[in-house]
Amino acid sequence: MSPPTSTRRLFLTHLSAGAFLSAAPPSLPAASEPDPHAHPQDLGLDPTRLDRAYALVQRMLSSRPAYGAAILIGRGDHTLAPRAFGRMGAATALPVTADTIFLIASCTKPIVASAACLLIERGLLELNQPLHEIIPEIAKEQNGIRLIHLMTHTSGFGSIPRNQEFRDTRQPLDRFLREMFKRRKSDFPPGTGVKYCNAGFLLLSEAIGRAGGMPTPDFLEKEFFRPLDMPDSFLGRTDQDRSRISDCVLPPELAAAVSNWNTDYFHRLANPWGGLFSTVQDYARFLQMLLNGGEYQGVRVFSPATVRMMTGNQIPRLPGLSPAHRIAHSTGLGWQLRDNGHFRFMGSLVSPRAFGHYGVTGCSVWADPETGLFMTLFSNKPSSDRELGIVSNAVAASLVE
Repeated sequence: MSPPTSTRRLFLTHLSAGAFLSAAPPSLPAASEPDPHAHPQDLGLDPTRLDRAYALVQRMLSSRPAYGAAILIGRGDHTLAPRAFGRMGAATALPVTADTIFLIASCTKPIVASAACLLIERGLLELNQPLHEIIPEIAKEQNGIRLIHLMTHTSGFGSIPRNQEFRDTRQPLDRFLREMFKRRKSDFPPGTGVKYCNAGFLLLSEAIGRAGGMPTPDFLEKEFFRPLDMPDSFLGRTDQDRSRISDCVLPPELAAAVSNWNTDYFHRLANPWGGLFSTVQDYARFLQMLLNGGEYQGVRVFSPATVRMMTGNQIPRLPGLSPAHRIAHSTGLGWQLRDNGHFRFMGSLVSPRAFGHYGVTGCSVWADPETGLFMTLFSNKPSSDRELGIVSNAVAASLVE
């Protein structure tokens, strides 16, 4: 039986009134809690078109029996039932379920940047604050770097110095950080270029720890994961059940590494540029909170003004960028916008205001403030941003009302 049309009409009335263009869009009229298993028609989604998206996920995984994925699609306060496909990293491994935990690689970055933004909201950091005021140990040649540069990939840093060497010898995260303090050379002066950069998030995490009074993994747990009911999200594995975590299906050159993505060392490193674990359901709650202006089910995490800052295009704030950079890049604070110049994971059918991120382990998250639509897709198939973008297009094309 089709769900009552009155629910859908009320939802669409809110949407046509600009609900998702406002700072805090109104929720679907519902019972005391949002329905976690809404029907596609309730959300203005065409079931047949949606099935095409699910079929594309299956196609993405079809080349190897070890591949697996989970996907969750929603709109506003409501989500469809998550779908799971394939296996947890080996042909003989357990099947992926909606509760499977994935290493989500660079989908870590926007969560870490959000922690910095929360400290900005509380007056403990400033967006344009010079980094050396927070971390005086950095080389004096880096005194021009500000927090905004770290979160927009405009710091001039590239890769983390001696990264592979330190991984192969299983060094603690602090060793990576101390090497960054010594770095004197940059690829360009801060704020004058754009280069995707893991190193900036290592320094950003240190700034969060110093300003927030606790290590970043603890800060994320206290301020985000616990209040938003994200029990299966954690930066660095500690005592979590390893059997629930999917292995990444690694190409031979990565599998041969001493400390590849599936090793106990890498799981426990808690690296702030790519070490977060989560489920599609957990991460979706974070996206819903942002779409709702910083609040989720009565728990306010951010002010609407902070959400607008985080998810809005920061490129105009950087006057040193060339016209070519301004055309090619669109980025929030830790979040990539649709026309980001780096990755294709969002496809081309979401609005230009859509924000999200790609994880090289095979993950994609995005939310579109113009429509309220969002998607979390976690897989164990690395380097699949093009295929994730194809799925994203199908998801966006399923929205017909």
